[in-house]
Amino acid sequence: EALEYFETARENLPTEEKEFCGDKLSEIADLVFEYYEGDTITNEGDKDLLKDASLEYSNQALSYNNSEPIPHYVKGRIAADSKDYETAEEELKLAVQYDNSNYINYFELGKIQYSRKKYTDASRSFTTAAKLAPNFENAQYNLGMTYEKLNQVDNAITAYKKAISIKNDYAKAHLQLARLLNTKKYDYSGSITEYLLVLNYDPTNVAAMREIAAVYSLQKNYVDSEKYFRKALTYSSEDVQTCYNLSTVLYNQGKFADALTYAKKAAEAPNASAIYVYNYALIAEASGDLDTAITNYSKAIKLDSKMAKAYINLGKIYLDSGDADTALMLLVSAVNLDQNSFEAVNNLGSAYLAKEEYGNAA
Repeated sequence: EALEYFETARENLPTEEKEFCGDKLSEIADLVFEYYEGDTITNEGDKDLLKDASLEYSNQALSYNNSEPIPHYVKGRIAADSKDYETAEEELKLAVQYDNSNYINYFELGKIQYSRKKYTDASRSFTTAAKLAPNFENAQYNLGMTYEKLNQVDNAITAYKKAISIKNDYAKAHLQLARLLNTKKYDYSGSITEYLLVLNYDPTNVAAMREIAAVYSLQKNYVDSEKYFRKALTYSSEDVQTCYNLSTVLYNQGKFADALTYAKKAAEAPNASAIYVYNYALIAEASGDLDTAITNYSKAIKLDSKMAKAYINLGKIYLDSGDADTALMLLVSAVNLDQNSFEAVNNLGSAYLAKEEYGNAA
């Protein structure tokens, strides 16, 4: 019905008044695009009709007056939805050219430039959008993301802080700020503060749970680290990386039995990495389950033949069990992989002593 109304309005336009027609068709194109973009229309067929109509009205408006900014904006947005980013950038640049006072033109142009990895251009567009709309937090957030791509960490931090100053509960900005403080500034206490704010405003943010747990672990605060890894697993119980991380935190607290459960889940996951398998063997050994340790140290070596620690630990188990020959073979390999490892060299010496090869032991 709305499209019928708009079509009637179009048919009644005085075609001889080009500027007036261009202006009115731009308004119609804008309204139809708003319907297309909004949440009220959910049927895909109806949305396609609205998209096509907004594009048609835009082209008609431009046929009367090519300097109308709105039709170029609409065509740019529709091209972006179709992932035709080159056309989208061209149209949005025209929207900016014909209306350089509208922040949204610059903002949408910046998004396309970012998608096309034109980060310097995107930073200019987002900066202009932020100047035109000082209270538009998304412009600052996207500017921060762009500065990250340009490796301008301090500028990114400033942009995220500005976004937060505009909208204090902006969880995404708190999360990006936390990550930069953590990984680039090594300000672990500052990052923890930001992660906690993320979880205050977005309590189910699993990424924030995992990341704050990792920071607590770096600080050797294993109690809080365990708390947040466990919380993350309540939302994603099969996440292999989180199972592995939780097992290491439990291991560091001496909770070997509990650690073994999560280490096993990570190690037995499809395509598990050598480090997951090695970790399972390490915790099994600490738990006194030497058979499981031997099996998984051996498996880790098959997955990564250059993992010196697996050779060392497996060699030590065989040495302690009295199998000096197997121990010697493994420990020679360990020393060949890492000649500077005191642990490897020391255990190799012990293996030679066990075989009464005193010259080699010395």
